[in-house]
Amino acid sequence: MQTPRQRRLAAILELLEGGPIESQSALGELLDGRGLGVDQGTLSRDLRSLEVRKGPQGYELAGAAPTTGTLEQAVRQWLREVRSALNQVVLLTPPGGASPLAVAIDENRPETVLGTLAGDDTVLVICQDQRSAQRFRQLLEGLMTGERS
Repeated sequence: MQTPRQRRLAAILELLEGGPIESQSALGELLDGRGLGVDQGTLSRDLRSLEVRKGPQGYELAGAAPTTGTLEQAVRQWLREVRSALNQVVLLTPPGGASPLAVAIDENRPETVLGTLAGDDTVLVICQDQRSAQRFRQLLEGLMTGERS
């Protein structure tokens, strides 16, 4: 026999298998409709334990194909501003946009990019040297405007 938490987790997985859900409140309403009402804190913990991520279209299973697709799509969807200093490039996104952008960079990582660190609305990209950072910045700016470098 399943515990209430196990039933709730199974329902969350089932709902997310149907595609991304826009927000936690929308997911909470869907759970309420199934008689599995839960407060926001508990739902947040459930999403973390299931390794659910927030993508451009909403909450989705971590194992699902990224909805950002290519680096170009992620840049156009999430990137708002690019700044650089020495071998570092700082990328500014809307709230919640840093993680999906960093994932797209990591999955399509140019050789000169050593790694990324993502917060909520900022990604720090560490490059091998200042020249690499400039080239990476130019690549991103080209993708933002639709010009290929």
